[in-house]
Amino acid sequence: MRITDIKRQNRDGYYSVFLDDEFRFSLTDLALSSGGLRVGRELTEADVEAWRKQSGESKALGYGYRYLASRARSASELGSYLRRKGFEPTEIEYVTKRLMEERLISDEQFAKDWVDMRQRTSPRSKQRLTAELRKKGLSTENIDEALVVVAGDQIITIARIVENKRLRDKYKNEPSKLVAYLARQGFGYSDITNAINLLNIGDPDEMEQ
Repeated sequence: MRITDIKRQNRDGYYSVFLDDEFRFSLTDLALSSGGLRVGRELTEADVEAWRKQSGESKALGYGYRYLASRARSASELGSYLRRKGFEPTEIEYVTKRLMEERLISDEQFAKDWVDMRQRTSPRSKQRLTAELRKKGLSTENIDEALVVVAGDQIITIARIVENKRLRDKYKNEPSKLVAYLARQGFGYSDITNAINLLNIGDPDEMEQ
């Protein structure tokens, strides 16, 4: 097979490669120049498959970089995104491994950063955080490690929620309703009552479990 044409694509930095007047794969300008591809060069079927593989991986990697530009992502989120874009499992595996090597993807760090961000901006229960991280595709090990910092801090978290949401005034004379609200947020009963005692909201003897 012979390269009969190489055309610049509308995408910046990409070129379409035609063999025997038929489009076969696309490459970045860097891959094109470093690979020595030019019109008239003969390629074997094995050559074509190798270039097609590189083309797919390069394209997937570009999508991966753009996906991470807005915020950090878990490996599972990245994989789901690339699958939606139509990339093959081998291409997704290549991109995930590459981005992990470049330290742009780290489920361990992602989990810790997610918990830290949530607790700083919108405190929530360990149960809620666990559900959010599971939805992101994080492993139990990563989740447990990230939640160590909040495991013994639920009473303080409850207190912050009560103050931030101004629940002290809203439930001043209805502590049982405050308990029910916090329970729906995933907090344990003992942590709730201890926090309410600490905040001196109502009579704990009036609260129903």
